[in-house]
Amino acid sequence: MYNSTFIVTFSFPDWLAHQNAVFDLDWVPGQDGLVTASGDQSVGLWDVETEERIATFRGHTSSIKTVRFLPGNSGLQVNASWHL
Repeated sequence: MYNSTFIVTFSFPDWLAHQNAVFDLDWVPGQDGLVTASGDQSVGLWDVETEERIATFRGHTSSIKTVRFLPGNSGLQVNASWHL
């Protein structure tokens, strides 16, 4: 994976992040973590160092297409899904 600040190499040979496709991810500002947006209607928070899921955020009723942290506020996460 590539981050504009540094290059991180890791592999998850048997890693199942979600039960459906991962549509987007974003680095946690100032930390060794990332968040993933998935078609399984959840957002995952991951520790890259330990390769473990820290938390799962649920509540959407359709696929989550994007996830971002707002600049200047590392505690606020924005995600979106498409509801028909």
